[in-house]
Amino acid sequence: MKSMAHAPHDERLQIVTEREQQCEQIARVLRTMKDRIERKDELLQGYERDLAKLRLAEDLLYIF
Repeated sequence: MKSMAHAPHDERLQIVTEREQQCEQIARVLRTMKDRIERKDELLQGYERDLAKLRLAEDLLYIF
């Protein structure tokens, strides 16, 4: 990251623009990661429901 302490005005504007673009890119990556985690969490919840049904079915099988 470039220091803005002694940079001329036009260079400071460029640095600010670059930093904003980098922040936007990081935000996009984080949103993508969040979306992926949410989808994986939904899948995991579905697997857990299916496993609970399977265990219940096995328990019922052993009762009879």
